[in-house]
Amino acid sequence: QPTWIDQNTIQIITVLRADITPGATILMPTGIQNQPGFVQTTAASSPSMINYQSAIKGKFTVLAVRQIGNLRQPDGTAWCTVINASPVPA
Repeated sequence: QPTWIDQNTIQIITVLRADITPGATILMPTGIQNQPGFVQTTAASSPSMINYQSAIKGKFTVLAVRQIGNLRQPDGTAWCTVINASPVPA
């Protein structure tokens, strides 16, 4: 989930991305994730579909991008992109 870190600034941590640069516009998803690899379970075992939606939605302008990589750490959290962004005025 994206997190508000300051007034009008969110922080998004994602897999390592080279295509996002400062000044770019990004769009946070508005609906339920329906991408390849997303596993949906039966209604009885799924507590609520709202859990699969992002809490922060809409267009954002990228303010800063930071790449994090740890050569000796094999898990995905050691190789990520941290994005700071502000909402695009409507």
